[in-house]
Amino acid sequence: MGELSLYRLCILKTAWLLKNNYWSEVFDDDGCRNNPFKAVPPNIINDLLTCILQLTSSGTLKVTDLYFLLTSGRVEHFKLDDILLTSEEFVSILMSLSVSCQNLRFVTLRNVFFSDQYLSLHKTKGYMKKAALECVLSMSPRLESVESCIAFDLKAIRNCERLKVLKLNFVSKTPLYRFLEEEDGNFWPKNSLTILELFEDVRNHVPPEELMPILKYCPSLKEINTDVCRCLEFLHTYEMNTGTLDVKYSLEKCFLGNIFIQGGYATITGVHIATLTCPNMKDINVLVNDNDVVYALSNFQSLKSLVIQWESLDGGDFKVGVAAVLNKIGTNLKILHVNNFYDVNFGLIASKCPHLEELKVEFLSEYGEWEESRDSFQELKNLYVELIESQQGCSENTLLLLLSNCTELTSLQLRSAARLTDSVLASILQKNSLSKVKDVIIIDSRLSDIGVRNLIMHLHSLEYFHFSSSQILFEEAALIVHEINPLVIMRSDID
Repeated sequence: MGELSLYRLCILKTAWLLKNNYWSEVFDDDGCRNNPFKAVPPNIINDLLTCILQLTSSGTLKVTDLYFLLTSGRVEHFKLDDILLTSEEFVSILMSLSVSCQNLRFVTLRNVFFSDQYLSLHKTKGYMKKAALECVLSMSPRLESVESCIAFDLKAIRNCERLKVLKLNFVSKTPLYRFLEEEDGNFWPKNSLTILELFEDVRNHVPPEELMPILKYCPSLKEINTDVCRCLEFLHTYEMNTGTLDVKYSLEKCFLGNIFIQGGYATITGVHIATLTCPNMKDINVLVNDNDVVYALSNFQSLKSLVIQWESLDGGDFKVGVAAVLNKIGTNLKILHVNNFYDVNFGLIASKCPHLEELKVEFLSEYGEWEESRDSFQELKNLYVELIESQQGCSENTLLLLLSNCTELTSLQLRSAARLTDSVLASILQKNSLSKVKDVIIIDSRLSDIGVRNLIMHLHSLEYFHFSSSQILFEEAALIVHEINPLVIMRSDID
């Protein structure tokens, strides 16, 4: 602990000296500026960069604070996260980095904001920022990861043969496959890429024709955060119909269906192709409106995480579709999210999914007949339950089923929890003290001062408590909570 404290002290002192231009007047014997950080290990350079950013108040970062580090040639991870600065300083920082960025491996630009973005010259400055970023990227052949909220031409990373992770949080004005090397209309494979994240919203969709070359020519791609259903249909419907489909993808995580497109639900053809071509699929997020499509998901034999949402407002029948899937592959699942279904059978979830670590259910109604299991949800760590468009919440039996055995639970969210009374809570706590729970959200409960006191007395690890009840005012509940544990952060349901 002493060595760590000494190291941290040295980092803080060096960062302070850098911010105060201590080395600006250091020269070597030839009269040329000597950079004393050229021999410093990359991990220390990274810690110094992080420390300077932490010491810098919003809007005051200057290129002189970072100059010696940026030009040392030892920067491996350049990161600007949740920061406000001017366009000029951003450009100056990147241009300084471009002087010696041959060892750069990771670039992270996340939540970068500009104080001059609404000025009349913003478009010109936007071009300058784009050009500066492209300069750094094109001169960094060792890049393994690029995450950016600043737009750039994807051609700038064509020479990054080691690129594994690409996260684009902007709308690209050029085709998304532009980072692939192209010659005479043919693409060269990008064998290193494993994770791809693309920006998408209601106004900006990811065109399937731009995604198809990426699927075809990135053979190691394992994760993608957008719908691949339509791409697979375009690429392989004929082969599937003729029995000649033998393509295998490395995909382990993807979306099937697109919530940003009207009628963007997954199709039976697309899901069938996905199950045949993606044998290693472990994590899917699927939008459905057909029970045949739901059941087809059971052919993903390696699935560990299933997020399923019914597309139409009237909801899907849990008993017909999801129940059949859980009967077949529920024992493999560690994560299950079920959204917009009616007649949800929590007893079936408990019995068929014994290894769940995360369960999120937003449902229209529940099916209340099941056999109670003493071994249910023993591995559960995160629980979110909400009855949509109702103030009643889960039944008492469901609450007992969900909470009586989950001794590993760390996060609990019960919204519209009208059936959670003092007596129900007492029954739960007799079986499970919930002692590991850190974050709790309980909305519209019927807990009184007795119930609140009983709950907080058991929640020894509690850090955050978002609470409302028809039986006690929030202020009164907060007094009880802070009497027992003054460190708990409290939040009312009234914004």
